[in-house]
Amino acid sequence: MWLIATRSGVVMSRFLPPSLALFYPLCRQPLFLSTMLIEHILYSTAVAIPVGMISLRLTGRDPSWIIILCAWAPDIDQVLYPLSYRLLGVSMIVNGHTLRHGDLHTLGALLVFSVLFALVLRMYPFSIRYGDGMLFSGIGYAVHLLGDALVYNPAYPFFWPLSESRLGLGVVFYVRDFFGIADSRVLVVGLLLCALAVLVRTAVDGRGWTRHYMFWRKPENT
Repeated sequence: MWLIATRSGVVMSRFLPPSLALFYPLCRQPLFLSTMLIEHILYSTAVAIPVGMISLRLTGRDPSWIIILCAWAPDIDQVLYPLSYRLLGVSMIVNGHTLRHGDLHTLGALLVFSVLFALVLRMYPFSIRYGDGMLFSGIGYAVHLLGDALVYNPAYPFFWPLSESRLGLGVVFYVRDFFGIADSRVLVVGLLLCALAVLVRTAVDGRGWTRHYMFWRKPENT
Protein backbone atom coordinates (compact mmCIF):
# COMPACT_ATOMS: atom_id res chain seq x y z
CA MET A 1 0.00 0.00 0.00
CA TRP A 2 1.23 3.45 -0.90
CA LEU A 3 0.11 6.61 0.87
CA ILE A 4 -0.18 9.60 -1.42
CA ALA A 5 -1.02 13.13 -0.30
CA THR A 6 -3.58 14.89 -2.45
CA ARG A 7 -3.55 18.62 -3.28
CA SER A 8 -6.19 19.25 -0.60
CA GLY A 9 -3.94 17.73 2.04
CA VAL A 10 -5.99 14.55 2.48
CA VAL A 11 -3.95 11.36 2.45
CA MET A 12 -5.39 8.68 0.20
CA SER A 13 -4.59 4.96 0.23
CA ARG A 14 -3.81 3.41 -3.10
CA PHE A 15 -2.79 -0.14 -3.84
CA LEU A 16 -0.19 0.74 -6.43
CA PRO A 17 3.18 -0.72 -7.39
CA PRO A 18 6.14 1.66 -6.85
CA SER A 19 6.54 2.38 -10.57
CA LEU A 20 2.92 3.52 -10.95
CA ALA A 21 2.92 5.39 -7.66
CA LEU A 22 5.68 7.62 -9.00
CA PHE A 23 3.42 8.79 -11.80
CA TYR A 24 0.25 9.04 -9.73
CA PRO A 25 0.44 12.87 -9.41
CA LEU A 26 0.45 13.09 -13.20
CA CYS A 27 -2.29 10.52 -13.78
CA ARG A 28 -4.58 11.72 -10.99
CA GLN A 29 -5.36 15.06 -12.63
CA PRO A 30 -4.25 15.35 -16.27
CA LEU A 31 -3.01 18.77 -17.35
CA PHE A 32 -5.85 19.39 -19.83
CA LEU A 33 -8.43 18.68 -17.10
CA SER A 34 -6.82 20.74 -14.35
CA THR A 35 -6.31 23.92 -16.37
CA MET A 36 -7.95 25.93 -19.15
CA LEU A 37 -5.65 24.33 -21.71
CA ILE A 38 -8.26 24.00 -24.46
CA GLU A 39 -9.40 27.59 -24.01
CA HIS A 40 -5.82 28.83 -23.83
CA ILE A 41 -5.05 27.20 -27.17
CA LEU A 42 -8.11 28.81 -28.76
CA TYR A 43 -7.43 32.29 -27.42
CA SER A 44 -3.73 32.14 -28.26
CA THR A 45 -4.68 31.10 -31.80
CA ALA A 46 -7.09 34.03 -32.06
CA VAL A 47 -4.21 36.33 -31.08
CA ALA A 48 -1.51 34.60 -33.11
CA ILE A 49 -3.27 34.88 -36.47
CA PRO A 50 -3.60 38.70 -36.59
CA VAL A 51 -0.22 39.21 -34.89
CA GLY A 52 1.36 37.00 -37.54
CA MET A 53 -0.36 38.98 -40.28
CA ILE A 54 1.07 42.23 -38.91
CA SER A 55 4.53 40.72 -38.41
CA LEU A 56 4.61 39.45 -41.98
CA ARG A 57 3.91 42.92 -43.31
CA LEU A 58 6.46 44.63 -41.08
CA THR A 59 9.32 42.13 -41.17
CA GLY A 60 8.52 39.60 -43.89
CA ARG A 61 8.47 36.86 -41.22
CA ASP A 62 5.59 35.12 -39.46
CA PRO A 63 6.64 32.81 -36.62
CA SER A 64 3.36 33.42 -34.81
CA TRP A 65 2.87 29.67 -34.34
CA ILE A 66 5.16 30.19 -31.34
CA ILE A 67 2.32 32.06 -29.60
CA ILE A 68 0.10 28.97 -29.84
CA LEU A 69 2.91 26.65 -28.81
CA CYS A 70 3.47 28.68 -25.64
CA ALA A 71 -0.17 28.45 -24.57
CA TRP A 72 0.83 25.61 -22.22
CA ALA A 73 3.89 27.28 -20.70
CA PRO A 74 2.64 28.86 -17.42
CA ASP A 75 0.95 25.59 -16.42
CA ILE A 76 4.09 23.51 -16.83
CA ASP A 77 4.57 23.78 -13.06
CA GLN A 78 2.02 20.97 -12.70
CA VAL A 79 4.39 18.69 -14.56
CA LEU A 80 7.73 19.99 -13.29
CA TYR A 81 7.06 19.25 -9.63
CA PRO A 82 6.01 15.58 -9.88
CA LEU A 83 8.71 14.85 -12.46
CA SER A 84 11.52 16.52 -10.52
CA TYR A 85 10.50 15.40 -7.03
CA ARG A 86 9.00 11.98 -7.64
CA LEU A 87 11.48 10.81 -10.25
CA LEU A 88 14.66 12.71 -9.44
CA GLY A 89 14.13 13.48 -5.77
CA VAL A 90 14.77 17.18 -6.41
CA SER A 91 12.54 19.86 -4.93
CA MET A 92 12.23 23.03 -7.00
CA ILE A 93 12.16 26.14 -4.82
CA VAL A 94 10.45 29.31 -6.06
CA ASN A 95 10.28 32.47 -3.94
CA GLY A 96 11.18 30.57 -0.77
CA HIS A 97 8.75 27.64 -1.10
CA THR A 98 8.37 24.41 -3.03
CA LEU A 99 7.10 24.94 -6.57
CA ARG A 100 3.30 24.92 -6.72
CA HIS A 101 0.70 25.73 -9.31
CA GLY A 102 0.58 29.45 -10.00
CA ASP A 103 4.23 30.17 -9.26
CA LEU A 104 4.94 30.51 -12.99
CA HIS A 105 1.98 32.81 -13.61
CA THR A 106 4.12 35.90 -13.11
CA LEU A 107 5.93 38.60 -15.03
CA GLY A 108 9.24 37.29 -13.77
CA ALA A 109 8.53 33.79 -15.07
CA LEU A 110 7.42 35.26 -18.42
CA LEU A 111 10.75 37.03 -18.87
CA VAL A 112 12.81 34.00 -17.87
CA PHE A 113 10.82 31.67 -20.08
CA SER A 114 10.97 33.90 -23.16
CA VAL A 115 14.74 34.34 -22.80
CA LEU A 116 15.39 30.59 -22.43
CA PHE A 117 12.82 29.35 -24.92
CA ALA A 118 14.16 31.73 -27.56
CA LEU A 119 17.46 29.85 -27.28
CA VAL A 120 15.64 26.59 -28.03
CA LEU A 121 13.93 28.17 -31.03
CA ARG A 122 17.32 29.19 -32.41
CA MET A 123 18.15 25.51 -32.90
CA TYR A 124 17.32 23.25 -35.82
CA PRO A 125 14.70 22.66 -37.15
CA PHE A 126 13.19 25.96 -35.96
CA SER A 127 16.05 28.38 -36.74
CA ILE A 128 14.06 31.35 -35.44
CA ARG A 129 15.78 34.69 -34.90
CA TYR A 130 16.46 35.20 -31.21
CA GLY A 131 14.51 38.47 -31.05
CA ASP A 132 11.51 36.90 -32.77
CA GLY A 133 11.67 33.93 -30.42
CA MET A 134 11.65 36.16 -27.35
CA LEU A 135 8.86 38.38 -28.64
CA PHE A 136 6.44 35.67 -29.78
CA SER A 137 7.04 33.33 -26.85
CA GLY A 138 6.51 36.29 -24.53
CA ILE A 139 3.23 37.14 -26.28
CA GLY A 140 2.03 33.55 -25.99
CA TYR A 141 2.88 33.47 -22.31
CA ALA A 142 1.17 36.81 -21.73
CA VAL A 143 -2.01 35.69 -23.50
CA HIS A 144 -2.23 32.76 -21.10
CA LEU A 145 -1.85 35.07 -18.09
CA LEU A 146 -4.45 37.46 -19.47
CA GLY A 147 -6.92 34.63 -19.95
CA ASP A 148 -6.51 33.52 -16.34
CA ALA A 149 -6.83 37.10 -15.12
CA LEU A 150 -10.16 37.49 -16.94
CA VAL A 151 -11.62 34.27 -15.54
CA TYR A 152 -10.34 34.03 -11.97
CA ASN A 153 -10.60 36.46 -9.05
CA PRO A 154 -8.29 36.43 -7.28
CA ALA A 155 -6.01 34.69 -9.74
CA TYR A 156 -2.24 34.85 -9.40
CA PRO A 157 0.51 37.36 -8.46
CA PHE A 158 0.98 38.35 -12.10
CA PHE A 159 3.35 41.24 -11.40
CA TRP A 160 5.79 39.32 -9.22
CA PRO A 161 8.58 40.24 -8.37
CA LEU A 162 7.27 43.82 -8.49
CA SER A 163 4.21 42.91 -6.43
CA GLU A 164 3.00 39.77 -4.63
CA SER A 165 -0.67 40.80 -4.78
CA ARG A 166 -2.95 38.18 -6.33
CA LEU A 167 -4.97 39.88 -9.05
CA GLY A 168 -7.87 38.90 -11.26
CA LEU A 169 -11.07 40.24 -12.79
CA GLY A 170 -13.32 37.20 -12.57
CA VAL A 171 -15.45 38.24 -15.52
CA VAL A 172 -16.79 34.69 -15.82
CA PHE A 173 -17.48 32.20 -13.06
CA TYR A 174 -15.54 29.32 -14.57
CA VAL A 175 -17.33 25.95 -14.58
CA ARG A 176 -16.26 22.90 -16.59
CA ASP A 177 -19.73 22.23 -17.98
CA PHE A 178 -18.53 21.09 -21.42
CA PHE A 179 -17.92 17.36 -20.90
CA GLY A 180 -15.93 18.24 -17.79
CA ILE A 181 -13.02 19.72 -19.73
CA ALA A 182 -13.99 23.35 -20.44
CA ASP A 183 -16.39 26.17 -19.70
CA SER A 184 -18.89 26.32 -22.58
CA ARG A 185 -19.16 30.12 -22.50
CA VAL A 186 -15.40 30.68 -22.54
CA LEU A 187 -15.09 27.98 -25.20
CA VAL A 188 -17.71 29.52 -27.50
CA VAL A 189 -16.15 32.98 -27.28
CA GLY A 190 -12.75 31.49 -28.09
CA LEU A 191 -14.15 29.65 -31.11
CA LEU A 192 -15.84 32.81 -32.39
CA LEU A 193 -12.63 34.84 -32.01
CA CYS A 194 -10.66 32.16 -33.84
CA ALA A 195 -13.19 32.07 -36.66
CA LEU A 196 -13.10 35.85 -36.95
CA ALA A 197 -9.28 35.88 -37.04
CA VAL A 198 -9.24 33.20 -39.75
CA LEU A 199 -11.82 35.04 -41.88
CA VAL A 200 -10.03 38.37 -41.61
CA ARG A 201 -6.62 36.99 -42.46
CA THR A 202 -7.95 34.88 -45.32
CA ALA A 203 -9.64 37.96 -46.73
CA VAL A 204 -6.39 39.94 -46.49
CA ASP A 205 -3.70 37.35 -47.27
CA GLY A 206 -5.63 34.66 -49.13
CA ARG A 207 -5.58 30.99 -48.19
CA GLY A 208 -1.82 30.63 -48.39
CA TRP A 209 -1.15 32.19 -44.98
CA THR A 210 -1.53 28.82 -43.24
CA ARG A 211 1.86 27.73 -44.62
CA HIS A 212 3.52 29.90 -41.99
CA TYR A 213 2.27 27.48 -39.33
CA MET A 214 4.04 24.54 -40.99
CA PHE A 215 7.43 25.45 -39.53
CA TRP A 216 8.84 21.96 -40.22
CA ARG A 217 8.47 22.51 -43.96
CA LYS A 218 9.97 25.96 -44.34
CA PRO A 219 12.10 27.31 -41.46
CA GLU A 220 12.10 31.05 -40.93
CA ASN A 221 15.08 33.02 -42.18
CA THR A 222 17.74 33.73 -39.58
